[in-house]
Amino acid sequence: MQKTIQYNKQKHGETFMEEWLPHRDASDIWQFQGIVHEIDDPQSVYAFRLVIYRMNYLLESFYLIHYSLSEVLKTTDYTESIVIPIKPGKKMQLSFDDESFLFGDMAQVLDTEHAMVLRLRGNEFAIELRMDKDYPPIWYGDEGKVFLAPTEKETRAMFCCALPRMNTFGRITLGERDFRVQGIAAVERSWGKVPLKHASVHWERFYLFFDDMDEMALINLPLADHKEGMYLHHNLEPMRIQEFSLDPVEYIEIDEWRFSSRWELNVPAINRGPYYLIPLIKSHFTLPVCRPFVGIYDQEGKKYGYGYGELHPGARNELDTISLSFFRNANPDL
Repeated sequence: MQKTIQYNKQKHGETFMEEWLPHRDASDIWQFQGIVHEIDDPQSVYAFRLVIYRMNYLLESFYLIHYSLSEVLKTTDYTESIVIPIKPGKKMQLSFDDESFLFGDMAQVLDTEHAMVLRLRGNEFAIELRMDKDYPPIWYGDEGKVFLAPTEKETRAMFCCALPRMNTFGRITLGERDFRVQGIAAVERSWGKVPLKHASVHWERFYLFFDDMDEMALINLPLADHKEGMYLHHNLEPMRIQEFSLDPVEYIEIDEWRFSSRWELNVPAINRGPYYLIPLIKSHFTLPVCRPFVGIYDQEGKKYGYGYGELHPGARNELDTISLSFFRNANPDL
């Protein structure tokens, strides 16, 4: 039996870990993402990510687990994805408790008082990182609640928060090499009764790490014409931002599905931009959800940081509904 907690559509818990466990009668997302470099070779940069989706609906419930390691300079990527059905009474390959997530030895998260430990193991790599909880959680939107449409409907809302600016240290094994790394990371947590069968709630979502230690979270819903964001200045309080533009300047088609593939970002409220978000790993554009790792550049090509995107399939396609089974295509043998 998987341990779960009750979903409260009105408010969230006081701390990040109070909302760690999966919610009954809601869907959940956990995202762990960061950029590290070799301690002995700072020019060798690596991007890592673990995404856990728990799609919880009346007729279709499953976990979608995606994790990856990218060598940024070589534009080489190592990715693993798997779908795990949720079937009542059947023992599952993964487990949650109050302080951990375990998926065999392939993906593990352990929470302690001052840090989270992340372990990932793929066919060609292994990661063990300590991500320090140096900064309190930040809550997006209206005290943690993000509406996915211009009108505030509970059926179009989710809770979102993040542990930002996590100093990160550990080791990576890649082939026959084993080396120490350090860098920065963030953990995002989202949950709610989000009806992903409706394309209007499909988002283009980014978490950006700037070289000056600022961080920015952006959620853009093109079909709903709605935006939500959070800006964390390196020495100021978090700031909610809703007035920004995230305009596609290029598109890509994957099996007749259209995705934006390069963006111009302007945030006038904080006088940042224009920036160009440019994908650095081509293989990150795959169905059912594209998760590009991007560089942040100005018009002259100067780099200002890195970031992670998440592009839902309905965001740039003229559709009313999408079958939830489409998201299970991460594992075509399922």
